[in-house]
Amino acid sequence: MSIMQTTMLAAMVAAGAASAFQAFSNAALGRFTGDPLLAALFSFGSGFLLLAALWMFRGPVPGVGDLREAPAHALLGGAMGVVMVLTVILGVPRLGLLTTVTALVLGQLVGAMLLDCLPAFAQARRLTPERFAAAGLVFAGLLLSQR
Repeated sequence: MSIMQTTMLAAMVAAGAASAFQAFSNAALGRFTGDPLLAALFSFGSGFLLLAALWMFRGPVPGVGDLREAPAHALLGGAMGVVMVLTVILGVPRLGLLTTVTALVLGQLVGAMLLDCLPAFAQARRLTPERFAAAGLVFAGLLLSQR
């Protein structure tokens, strides 16, 4: 494995840990406000402000292009984020943080396995027994996390 791949894997693990904290934080805000939609709105609003600040101070801006020409699926990331954040806000108090995050990771794995098979991706990958085993291990972790 190259240094770049090792660095990217470490960054992904760190982002995963940040995702667990995000779930904890958003659920706490949902409990505090008593309104999951308000908690999600604040979460996305504060994220938007941070992204806007980063975008403004990053230097030369490359051409954005005509977003009307973008494929529809390329514009759905934010909507999927809303589904994820709201589900986590509702799930953490009922399932606990570990089970919620494990279920989320399992869903991400299954979705990624299916999307990886699409020929539209430059690096389309086949479904292999090893990939099914990886998802199976996370499923086993989900079952164990409920004990």
